[in-house]
Amino acid sequence: MDEPIYQYKKSLDILSFDFESIGRNGISKKKIVYSSLEEIPDLYSLSLFEVLEDGTLDVYAESKNQDLPKIMATVIRTMVDFFEKYPTKKIAFSGSTPERTRLYRIVINKLSVSARNQFKIDGIKESGDFEDFSPNQTYYAYVISLR
Repeated sequence: MDEPIYQYKKSLDILSFDFESIGRNGISKKKIVYSSLEEIPDLYSLSLFEVLEDGTLDVYAESKNQDLPKIMATVIRTMVDFFEKYPTKKIAFSGSTPERTRLYRIVINKLSVSARNQFKIDGIKESGDFEDFSPNQTYYAYVISLR
């Protein structure tokens, strides 16, 4: 993806990132969090949150600012930052709804050749089986690592 990104603030440990989505519905605060999964060494879960007015984080809220390409490009850029600090780790993610998981498949499919050469992308089937990402397959989740 060669989309522009939002400027973001990153934590010192490169595990959380804050930015603002700006669009037709105003300004929406977003937070990206990489959380270690204790039961699987070297695997981190990626979550994209809407930061509500009271400060709580919500994975289901939608700002509907019509800036999805810029938001997804920002998320991908944070992956690059994450892997610069943690090159041997892996990132797992799925959508908070089946529709969002499908949307992530579309975004992955649009990644540039250079991004596909940089990242190894696996799809996880509902059975729990891993396979190399294929654009026409339905996945429950995705796992990304450096090649």
